[in-house]
Amino acid sequence: MDNPRTFIYSAIEKYVAVGLSFLGMITLSRFLTPHEIGTYVVGFAIASLIQSLRDFGTSSYLLQTDPTEAAIRGAFGIALVTSAIAGFVTFASSHVLAQLYGNEGLSHVLRLCAALAILQPFGLPARALLRRKLDFRTLCLVNTTSGIIGLLATIAFALGGASYESAPLGALLGNATSIILLTFHAPRHVLIRPSLHNWKTITNFGGYATGATLLANAGVSAPEYIIGKILGFSEVGIYSRARGLLRPINNLLTQPFMPAVLPTLASAHREGANVKLIYLRLTSLYVVLVWPAFGLACLGMPDLVRLVLGPNWTQSIQIAQILCIGSIIWAPTALSGDLFIGTGHVKTAFRRELAIQPARVCVIYVAAHYSLSFVAASQIIVHGYSVVITQYLLFRTYGIHWCELVKAVSRSAGVAAASLGLPFALSLSGALGETHPIANLLILGTGGGASWIVAVYLFRHPVREVVSAAINSRARVKPCSGGAKAK
Repeated sequence: MDNPRTFIYSAIEKYVAVGLSFLGMITLSRFLTPHEIGTYVVGFAIASLIQSLRDFGTSSYLLQTDPTEAAIRGAFGIALVTSAIAGFVTFASSHVLAQLYGNEGLSHVLRLCAALAILQPFGLPARALLRRKLDFRTLCLVNTTSGIIGLLATIAFALGGASYESAPLGALLGNATSIILLTFHAPRHVLIRPSLHNWKTITNFGGYATGATLLANAGVSAPEYIIGKILGFSEVGIYSRARGLLRPINNLLTQPFMPAVLPTLASAHREGANVKLIYLRLTSLYVVLVWPAFGLACLGMPDLVRLVLGPNWTQSIQIAQILCIGSIIWAPTALSGDLFIGTGHVKTAFRRELAIQPARVCVIYVAAHYSLSFVAASQIIVHGYSVVITQYLLFRTYGIHWCELVKAVSRSAGVAAASLGLPFALSLSGALGETHPIANLLILGTGGGASWIVAVYLFRHPVREVVSAAINSRARVKPCSGGAKAK
């Protein structure tokens, strides 16, 4: 994040993505029933698990190494093969899985996801190389345009009665748009002849990276496919909407710099910089945004659900509040995956997921036999366990001690506590009514935001420097160019 322009373009892209995601959630929650939403959510969850093979670590490989033309062609060739396999498995298993869940609509969603799997690898090399070069300007244009097309298509299909098929159809059109735009901006890396050159090196790296991704997807998607089988598809819809509310909140504040974390750590590792210090600094920046944001979200969730999802989704309130607590617990180690992959420790990333995700699935399976709230509460236990495992591996691999992590986030904790004081007092006092969700959210947001700004300066948090650099970037660039002309 040393380049302010990287921050700006990344911020523009992610803020637009957050807005599109939020708009899509509002729209689909009013046009589709919980059962319809649950159907495509379960389909996406199963497909993402099968299609973890699709990338086979090629994107991370191109980021972490210094790729030649032959290596790029080899990575593309492997991505094509693995994507074709993933697409075939998804398509072939669609009918059996639909029968297993007792929902014929699931087969239609999975077949569309199979087509999506076959389409996606055509943009993988170009995206990875643009990220490697930190060319977030081009990525911003491509992702924003394709996101808008995908959302408009999804809404149009929903209005046209496509039901649970509207989201995968929109995703297909969005990805097709992305590939077309990448062809114009980086034709050499889209219209490239695939090969299997250097496949042993790529698969050796990609095998562990894919294994880690497969395990991570299995754990992250576990609530959807377990809830769908045990509790029902309507419950999946309720849970997914609750989790969906948290995603824009997280992205709104943190995603402007998140896409640059992996390339930044990989670049620092290649240049021999102190990756440990960079990671701790990035963690401090991440936590100072996440903790206050999820704290405010927890306090304002009743109003947020009524405003965004409508009165039919009140069951999502408690679920979302519990998930907020889990996200707060996980935050100090949330960037560890990028650190492991960016510095080439893919085996460590795989071992971490192997220790965490099977435990997550087992805990969720047991909790699902009780209630949806138990499933959400089980995530708090899993996140606590995940932090312990991750911190142990960080110490073994990079020498990052618990004390150093606590020191790195201590100022962030102070800022979070100071930021939530006023909103918490307002919530306890009963000053916020139940009939004006917009006014309530504005009061909580304004109070929390103002307190956060004051606390950042009182605690001298490093986030001040990042914000100042982003704001003043243009002012710094112009004098330099002017001075060059004078000289």
